[in-house]
Amino acid sequence: MSLKEKNIVVDIAFNNWALNDTENQRWTKEWIERRMEIFMSFTAKSLENQTNQDFTALVQYDDHTEHLVKKAMRKYKRLPSNIKMIPHSELKMQFENHVRDAKFGYFVRLDSDDLYHESFIQQLHDFQDSENINVVINQKGYVYDAIQDRLATVSFKSPPFYTLIYKTEDFLNGFRYEMKGHRSIIEMPHHILTNRNYTIIVHAQNTSTTFKEKYEKGMIHDTSEKNRVLNEFLGEGRDRLNVLGKLMNKLT
Repeated sequence: MSLKEKNIVVDIAFNNWALNDTENQRWTKEWIERRMEIFMSFTAKSLENQTNQDFTALVQYDDHTEHLVKKAMRKYKRLPSNIKMIPHSELKMQFENHVRDAKFGYFVRLDSDDLYHESFIQQLHDFQDSENINVVINQKGYVYDAIQDRLATVSFKSPPFYTLIYKTEDFLNGFRYEMKGHRSIIEMPHHILTNRNYTIIVHAQNTSTTFKEKYEKGMIHDTSEKNRVLNEFLGEGRDRLNVLGKLMNKLT
């Protein structure tokens, strides 16, 4: 049996890890319900909107919150079969199962409240230099204030929007790159995609109040252009976003 060239896995931490959550709020019913609303309305839509659905997204939750996560999920339509909510304890096994029939494994990093452009998975399938490149980096993207419906362009040298490429044989044998967070990926053999491929969702009130000052230079003031960009990430039907913004300002 011949191997596929690559399998793409989108790696999303739901509530098994959070940078600034020192009090473990992400394990509470309230946090999980609000983050589920954000995930289903933004990140899941972004994945469902991909023009190429040949990928698997693994959305990991903390094992001991499984009952809360599953209860929160019941409010929404069933996710497509290639978007899976899994306990964190299964991640290693799931990673291995989803790449073992390909020469290369592409591991896409994505937060549970951010977006990739509708063409992003296709861009990864089109990429041809798996042998010599360790990481594909997206430097350019957007930031969207979901509370006040504002969109701006952003660019970062080494952002947390990247895809690690492993030879499957090496990955299954336990090899992993030595990394010191996303700021170190630019030091690895890399390829930079030139499109604006990601959108950061701003959904906390304290962050939104500084949006204008931080992103004024890249602000998109033309409404039709803003809607065009958002449709390319989320598909049609953005009326729901203004309603969601009122809920999101309660979530930190």
